[in-house]
Amino acid sequence: MKHLIKLLDNLTSIIVYGIIFMVILQYAEPLMSGRQIIGYSLILGFFAGLINNIERVMRELFKKED
Repeated sequence: MKHLIKLLDNLTSIIVYGIIFMVILQYAEPLMSGRQIIGYSLILGFFAGLINNIERVMRELFKKED
């Protein structure tokens, strides 16, 4: 059950980052098609979510050592 909650937390962060990038891309490049905006935002959201997860793991590792 704990793994499922962690998976849902990770997926939620990727989706939130994707939505943020979608809004930013829409304002930055209004001539892009909808497919391009969605594709780029999902890719950028995935990488931003990965960076966030790596940062969270590093924080937990150093917190346990104290």
